[in-house]
Amino acid sequence: MAARAGMLTLITRLRGMTNAGTADWSDEALQDVLDARRVDLNRAPLEAEPEYVNGTTVWHDYYAPLGNFEEASSGAQYWRVENTSGEAVGTADYTVDYASGYIRFTADQGGTTYYLRGRSYQMNLAAADVWRRKAAAYAERYDVQTDNHRLNRSQVIAHCLKMAAEYEAKAGIQSVQVVRGDLV
Repeated sequence: MAARAGMLTLITRLRGMTNAGTADWSDEALQDVLDARRVDLNRAPLEAEPEYVNGTTVWHDYYAPLGNFEEASSGAQYWRVENTSGEAVGTADYTVDYASGYIRFTADQGGTTYYLRGRSYQMNLAAADVWRRKAAAYAERYDVQTDNHRLNRSQVIAHCLKMAAEYEAKAGIQSVQVVRGDLV
């Protein structure tokens, strides 16, 4: 199965963050890593930001609460801007910076409320996961020393784990809301 079309930009970015070449890491494998670090948004409100043009307020710019989104080319179940009635807004009516979650409508929206159904990916945590998997792949290697040569293969593992720790730190604090089921 091929990677979803809207994931290709994210996969390319993840390859760059992890030095994950195509010989060892397929697009599908990296998509699986990204899917494990996915945040699904279901009717998340978009924040409208007004512009002032010649003394008039216009509303073109909207912002999603997260970034690093799967692109609309994967299908409406992965990216969909909706009005308050739940009807889809056509992708021809706006442009998107999927990395930042910035949406710019071509026409003034008058401050209309919009919502987003989409998939956002925690790129730094996904990169940390790839680096840990790379360390695991090197785990059976060992240091070798002969007459005047020394190969410290353990340095590769240490480097992978260091990179994993750096990307995990860049991800910031992660939290989850817990609801007690016995209080319902």
